[in-house]
Amino acid sequence: MIKTTYKATVQPDGKFWFIDVPSLENVFTQARNEEEIEPMTRDVISLMLDIPADSFDLDFVFKVTS
Repeated sequence: MIKTTYKATVQPDGKFWFIDVPSLENVFTQARNEEEIEPMTRDVISLMLDIPADSFDLDFVFKVTS
């Protein structure tokens, strides 16, 4: 079975990390630390699409602001 891969853009936002899934309209979340980035991204995608959190892959792109 081939899994869909969702690209997620991650950038620092104050004390948090802002996560956007551009291929899905209005799907974004935030994480308090780097360890929460993947689980929070999986949660928001699975909730919005009503699919299991382990049924897709993720590709993260980190944007650094200066």
